[in-house]
Amino acid sequence: MKQSIFLLFLVLNFIQISNTKSLSRLNNKKNENIKVSLKFKKVPLSLLIGGILKGTGLNYLISPKIKGIGSVEIDKVPWDEALNDVVDINNCAWLRVENTIIVCTKKELEYFTYDFLKRMEYLSNESLTKVTLKFTKTPINLVLSSFAKFGAKSLILSPKIKGSVSVNINNMSWKLALELIIRLQGLNLLESGSKFLVLTQKEMHRVFHDRLIRNNGLK
Repeated sequence: MKQSIFLLFLVLNFIQISNTKSLSRLNNKKNENIKVSLKFKKVPLSLLIGGILKGTGLNYLISPKIKGIGSVEIDKVPWDEALNDVVDINNCAWLRVENTIIVCTKKELEYFTYDFLKRMEYLSNESLTKVTLKFTKTPINLVLSSFAKFGAKSLILSPKIKGSVSVNINNMSWKLALELIIRLQGLNLLESGSKFLVLTQKEMHRVFHDRLIRNNGLK
């Protein structure tokens, strides 16, 4: 119990809240010509990818399923070219959602459907509290619990939610950040009155089924 409280304290201390409204979206072109120089030898793949993205000014999320060891020695190579080479060699994938790079497995890439990406575009334009998150391999339940206060709602997490998350986010809408993190884990977010429920896909289907029966007076 004491260890969980301590970990949550660390997470909360990594979160900085800014109530200022973003005046405009990040201009994508300002990141296009950035080149990176790196020299890593036999380091965790997530660290190598983070090194490529760190200097771009972009936010990034790295799936906990990105594992393995990598080496790289590059000098003034365009960041997206370097990232393409790394993900191709390691049989993973990446996509860009607004000003956020998501690095994931090819299977996880299927979570980011067209409808979901359109919703993310909508959320990026909402005037919500902005958050800055910087942590590595933090238990996902602690990360999600810290979001509850931003939306003034209680958060109910499925006991089946496990794993960790690595995030580097700067001045992003709290809800956009929350939904991206949840989707990368293959989870579902259900808003119910003043509550957020975070569920697995199977649990989401069961909840909808049970509520449909209850609302229609069926047994």
